[in-house]
Amino acid sequence: MRIRSGGHDFEGSSCTSNVPFFVLNMSNFRSISIDIKGRTAWVGAGATVGEVYNSIYEANSTLGFPAAYCPTVGIGGHISGGGYGPLVRQFGLAADNVIDVRVIDANGRVLDR
Repeated sequence: MRIRSGGHDFEGSSCTSNVPFFVLNMSNFRSISIDIKGRTAWVGAGATVGEVYNSIYEANSTLGFPAAYCPTVGIGGHISGGGYGPLVRQFGLAADNVIDVRVIDANGRVLDR
């Protein structure tokens, strides 16, 4: 199985393999909900970095999120790969700033981690 969260695949590993595979496309899971008071956001795995940046800016132009240089990268893949970007020295990787995540396991259970 290969997972594509949206945007593009920097390493090219989501669409190649030495064995047969299928692609789990997460690009339709792109909801973004910003909580200004809590300074947090719930972001779907299929949203792109640019969509996240834009949603944060529209909610409050003084807030931000340390993520990728490229706005077309899918946020799910970006964060699961660590999330290197231009603010890494001051705020750490994107993954360092994740405080909660919901994952669906192989049995279909939604796990809040």
